[in-house]
Amino acid sequence: MTKLVRYCWIVILFAAYQNIQAQSLNDYISQLNKAKNDNEKIELLKKIGLTYQKQKGYSKAAEYYQKAYDLEKNNSKPLHQQGETLKDVALAHLLNQNYTKAQESYLQVLAVEKSDNNQKEIKETLEALASIATTTKNYQNAINYYKELTGYYQDDLSNLANTYNNIGFNYKKINDSPKALENFNQSIRINEQIVNQQAVNPNTKAIALTNIGSTYTNEGEYRKAEKYYEEALKIRESQGNKVEIAKIKNFLGVNEFLANRTDNALSNVDEAISLAQSELGGANKSKAQEALMSSYQIKASIAQQQQDLKEYQKNNQKYLDLQKEYQEELNKQRQEAIAKELELEKKENEVKTELAEKDKQEMELVQERLEKEKAKKEAELKESEIQRLRADSELQQQRIRNADIEKQRSQQQLELLQQKAEADKNQQQIAFLEKDKELQSQKRETERKEEERKREVLAKEKQLSDLKAKEEEQKTFYAVVGLAIVGVFLVYVAYLLVLNRKKNKKLAEQNATIEEQNGELQAQTEELKQNQEEIMAQRDAIAQKNDVLAEQNEKIEKSINAAKTIQAAILPYPKQLNSLLGEHFVIFRPRDVVSGDFYWLNEVNGKTFVAAADCTGHGVPGAFMSLISNNLLNKIVLINRVTEPSEILENLHQEIQLFLRQKETNNRDGLDIVLCVIDKQADESAKILFAGAKRPLFYTEGNDNQVFSLKGSRKSIGGEQNETIRFETQSLLLSKNSCIYLSSDGIADQNDADRVKLGESKLKYTISSVANLPMQEQKESFEKLLDQHQKGTIQRDDILFIGIRI
Repeated sequence: MTKLVRYCWIVILFAAYQNIQAQSLNDYISQLNKAKNDNEKIELLKKIGLTYQKQKGYSKAAEYYQKAYDLEKNNSKPLHQQGETLKDVALAHLLNQNYTKAQESYLQVLAVEKSDNNQKEIKETLEALASIATTTKNYQNAINYYKELTGYYQDDLSNLANTYNNIGFNYKKINDSPKALENFNQSIRINEQIVNQQAVNPNTKAIALTNIGSTYTNEGEYRKAEKYYEEALKIRESQGNKVEIAKIKNFLGVNEFLANRTDNALSNVDEAISLAQSELGGANKSKAQEALMSSYQIKASIAQQQQDLKEYQKNNQKYLDLQKEYQEELNKQRQEAIAKELELEKKENEVKTELAEKDKQEMELVQERLEKEKAKKEAELKESEIQRLRADSELQQQRIRNADIEKQRSQQQLELLQQKAEADKNQQQIAFLEKDKELQSQKRETERKEEERKREVLAKEKQLSDLKAKEEEQKTFYAVVGLAIVGVFLVYVAYLLVLNRKKNKKLAEQNATIEEQNGELQAQTEELKQNQEEIMAQRDAIAQKNDVLAEQNEKIEKSINAAKTIQAAILPYPKQLNSLLGEHFVIFRPRDVVSGDFYWLNEVNGKTFVAAADCTGHGVPGAFMSLISNNLLNKIVLINRVTEPSEILENLHQEIQLFLRQKETNNRDGLDIVLCVIDKQADESAKILFAGAKRPLFYTEGNDNQVFSLKGSRKSIGGEQNETIRFETQSLLLSKNSCIYLSSDGIADQNDADRVKLGESKLKYTISSVANLPMQEQKESFEKLLDQHQKGTIQRDDILFIGIRI
């Protein structure tokens, strides 16, 4: 971490001495608003980014550097230029301790530098990536970056030795001792070459000697280690660097302690304490604090081995006090950085508002001038139009007069023609009417004669038809009567024959049926006796099995109820919930007796940590996962002191994989989780830091009932995951009366009797409708919604839903 911070400040100091005009942020933003081409915008964006970086506004710096890079990429600027700007983005994220975004940016930088084959820049970027990986405990990634670096440091023995030492350190962190020793030994061989050089820098030589000593300590070669520590100590004493002397004294103390030379160990550590304390008021305060913490930790370990409880408690307390002071200083710096970010954000908004107002005024003046010019031109055009209309009007009137004369002439000719045509038409109509009258008379006479002829023919045909019909009716009547008499007689005879045959057949069938039924009754009687005996035997066997099952069921119920008691014990108790969360509600409904969902709550440095988790499975398997996950969260936050939400989830992911040996077995169990850190502010607002594994965070702002959400990362905890996806911390600043909601997927996935899920949309709508109610009434509304939706069906999954009012 020290090397990483040193690298950051070297880059900052280098950038600070660039030939940049000493202009204010206001001027740069004003110029940016007026810039007309992308080259000018790129230069101004970088200057604004650097100005924010100098003022420790790292988030804003990253924002403007990123905008400059996007423009460079769109304009196909040279690769080395794009790489430098990306490196500025990465550095700003790094200084802001946003390691996830810093890593993403440095990976982009590395790709650009490799395309440009810039070896010097590649080395710096790999160093930064390796340091970030070590800091975030991604030790395998760090090893890979350091191994790649060895290829670039073949002619630089000092850096090559340090690189092998770093590889060994990271192998040691993943408990691969053989590979750790292999790389430590390689570092020793190279460091010995450096030490034997006459013109080597004293600092480089001291570091090499210390690294050799540390490696021999790790291998249990305590005498060899002591020799190299003593040589490094002489160099540091000649330089008068008390903090470095104290660090070497601590190394000697550990070496002597492991060699069972306790008195020598305590002597060296006491000297280290004296030296470090003398530097607490100087420029090296933080380094002196680190040395002191190491000293007291060593003394506490020695006292613990000697079973000197009083001495252990005294030294351990001093270590904890220093650690607390050191952490508080870091937190103070972090708070100051956040405050600075907010102040810079506010100033930038003020500047933008001022510039916008100024631009508005200028636009209004321009608009006024344009409107005057427009009015003048409109007046001129209007006058010109009037003159043109007058000329058109006179021309039109002349055309109308000419048209009237022409019209009168045409009408006169038309009237003459109409008079002549009318006379001719009258003559023709008279002749036509006379001829038509004659034809109509002839037609009526012909029709009268035809009608009389038709009536005579019809009368004769009717008489003939009536005679034939009468004859046919008489013949038909006599035939039908004869046939009817014969038919009735035949039907009666047939009926008597059929009736007699049916009676005989029915009697025969009844006799056969009776005989068959008698045989079947005898067989059924025998079969019933056998079945009765078998049923009696089966009843006795079932009774015995029921007794065994009842006993086993009783044991299982007792075990599950005991598991329920244990699971309830790990969940936050009401007093803790009320103390840390204030006004809140918790809806916790296991599908079975025990649950795969759980909620977790703790407080560190005045900040409240709260999580809602959904483990793989439900019932007993899910409950086991909930116990494991709860314990690992306590270890990560309370013991390892990891407080960044994204880092907590990444650590939990790795711990689950190690604990369940998932890389060696086929186990893929894990969990989805939503995790929040609530940092209450002096003005009753709260800063919320959120990270999620496939779970979102819902929230409302102030008294507004509109529901917003932050999406979690598309990656679960545990099992096989896409390791290129990193968990991300997102932040909110919520005012008083805002609400946040954490949940598992059980409530949204619950189906009704028609197999329709409740759904996230309906859940958000309900949140919106009850957000302004007291939290207890909100809880009752959600429980009522769930009961109504679930009516007529069974609960399909564990349900967990938490609401918290700021």
